Amino acid sequence: MVLLAQTHLRARDYVKAKTAADVALKLDKTSAAAVAVLAEVQATTAVKEPPDALIKTLTAAVQGPDGQTEEAAKGLWYLGEILYRAYKDLPADKVEEKVTALQGLEGIYTQAASLGYPEWAVASLWKVGLVYAHLADVVEATPAPSGASAADAQAFRKAVAEQVAPLRQRAQDAFTACVSRAESLEVFSVAVLGCRTKSDAASLPVPAVGAVAQPGSLEELRKKAEATLTAEALEALGLGYLEANQFGLAQLTLGRVTELADTRASAHNALGWALLNQGDAMGAREAYAKALEADPTYDKARLNLAALRCRFGDTEGAKRELSVLKDVGSLSGPDVDSGWSACK
Repeated sequence: MVLLAQTHLRARDYVKAKTAADVALKLDKTSAAAVAVLAEVQATTAVKEPPDALIKTLTAAVQGPDGQTEEAAKGLWYLGEILYRAYKDLPADKVEEKVTALQGLEGIYTQAASLGYPEWAVASLWKVGLVYAHLADVVEATPAPSGASAADAQAFRKAVAEQVAPLRQRAQDAFTACVSRAESLEVFSVAVLGCRTKSDAASLPVPAVGAVAQPGSLEELRKKAEATLTAEALEALGLGYLEANQFGLAQLTLGRVTELADTRASAHNALGWALLNQGDAMGAREAYAKALEADPTYDKARLNLAALRCRFGDTEGAKRELSVLKDVGSLSGPDVDSGWSACK
């Protein structure tokens, strides 16, 4: 049931995902994976319902046998998202309530990060930075008491500035740690860009997808792949799908190639490019790593890794990758990411 819930979630069928997750929890109330689905559904759909039931269910899961898993970290993070939204919605004059909410949020994100999963640790640091930055903005905008003299108003602004400064510093420290952790742990996610821009409006820097094409050569490639079922023929078909901007079919085909020939660097690299075009940057990084593990001299994978780093703002990391390559201009094809050029 958990797998079914996750499948529905990937398909963005949130009603069916929630239904399957609820059934899974009836079978096992400590299923962190099932609770993570519920948390993501509630956070993603912005359902206006109290989080109390979710908190109770998540607490049971975190204290259970799956409490140290990545799914537990994911569930905690999405719970934080729900509470973060409520925190920002509090009126500006409810500063004390915001401070209390901030303390609770920091505890949840710290717990999520402490489980040791890089993607969720980075995402948690991003949100901690935003939480402190928001409170700093609210405090800084506090108006001086009505009727205050010029001297009193000046003293008030000074006192406010003294309160804002440590909040700004806490936010900056979280953003800095987030970027540092992302670069050292090789995390490629929206959170990384959010930390770089100090914003919660970040989006994945995936390539602009062109129109899906149906070149005549695809049919020939399909027939050859079906007739031989060799890694070479299937990889050629996968590259054909890439060229036609049919990235889902490219992923399926190239994934099959890597199953048949796990040391085929070219297939892993092409698979990474297909994944990135579908918004899976972490999957792309893993695929490029496998390509370079199979063949450390496979330059296309090195170039694509440089492009990935560049897309996520790691200019120095991109330049380090590019410095290994001798003739970048000779690398081309439907499995090559041109995003590296912004960091050359």
